[in-house]
Amino acid sequence: MSLDGIAAEAKEALGGPIAQPQGGEGPRVEVLPPLADKEKFEDEAKGWAGLPYVFGGILARGMPELREVYTEAACLDWGRAMVPVARKYGWTLGGAECLITLAAATWTLAGPTLDAIKRRRAPKSERPQTKAPDEPEAAEPAQATHPDGSPKG
Repeated sequence: MSLDGIAAEAKEALGGPIAQPQGGEGPRVEVLPPLADKEKFEDEAKGWAGLPYVFGGILARGMPELREVYTEAACLDWGRAMVPVARKYGWTLGGAECLITLAAATWTLAGPTLDAIKRRRAPKSERPQTKAPDEPEAAEPAQATHPDGSPKG
């Protein structure tokens, strides 16, 4: 089957026109019918809703009570409110979405790191007393035998 035959079959199946490039040469490009405005609006709202949802997930790790605030439904409502504003000012998700996803993925490492920095910066009186892992226990009596049970010395 030739490419023209495949294109004609696709045109019949989809019912959409096939655009010809200028000059009649080059590949044909199928033009699909546009999404209905409602569908496009909901897709944009879902994209925008991802921002507060990820942000809320990060915050909820430190403040679990916020899980009730940053629900999928609440974030989707926020996304629906954000779409007209974004359209008015020409904002798109592009790079912001990637940066927020990167921040969320990094949080599992950054959270404990920030906690360690806070502990180090705290005054010595407020620091929790920790013992170095190589220090022997002071309360442990010295063993008079080897681990295999034979006497020392």
